[in-house]
Amino acid sequence: MQSEIVRKLNCQLEHGFEREADVIYVMAEVRKLFEHVRTVRKFPVLAFYSNWALHTRIDLASLRRFVRCDPVPGRLARLVSAEQPIYSADEGH
Repeated sequence: MQSEIVRKLNCQLEHGFEREADVIYVMAEVRKLFEHVRTVRKFPVLAFYSNWALHTRIDLASLRRFVRCDPVPGRLARLVSAEQPIYSADEGH
């Protein structure tokens, strides 16, 4: 299963991205690969964006983990200070 996911990812990456659906597909496959190889903690930024691509809301705990990995300290500090979920596709944020 893991080798099949890698094959699909390589194929899509070679083909490139023409539609939003192509990006969502890659993010979903990345999440599957994370589950198989258990490396999500090694790639927190990729994990954050793949989670965000597949869910309409990001919880505060996920955002805080992402901000700790931000190479520019303080850039996302205003988001971490919020008390409610930050981004919601339903609300147009």
